[in-house]
Amino acid sequence: AIAMGDRYEDNYWTDEFNDVGYQNVDARGGASHDDFYTALEEGPVVVTVGVRITGEGTVGGSGPRALDGPGSTIHAMVVTGRTETAVVVNDPWSGTQMEIPNETFNEMWNKGSNGLVVIRP
Repeated sequence: AIAMGDRYEDNYWTDEFNDVGYQNVDARGGASHDDFYTALEEGPVVVTVGVRITGEGTVGGSGPRALDGPGSTIHAMVVTGRTETAVVVNDPWSGTQMEIPNETFNEMWNKGSNGLVVIRP
């Protein structure tokens, strides 16, 4: 398994999702915004982002798990939609759905090597 904060190879995600039964997995780093928006129009996507994580489970952390903006920890989250001003995500670290302003999301996504995983039936 990939360690928290490590970079990944495209086939890492494909292999991981195939191992749990998903068959149609397209994973890539360096995806464009056009790739992202086109895939999102067809349904939820997984992205890799660079974030600062806080809370229980972090070194010296306590309190609720949260994301604290762009940072150096590589993290995956599910993008479920977008508005004119924000990207809507389900975040497995915090267990919450949140809206991340476009500019902040773009910075986080760039720090995560613009990773995009599309899983379709």
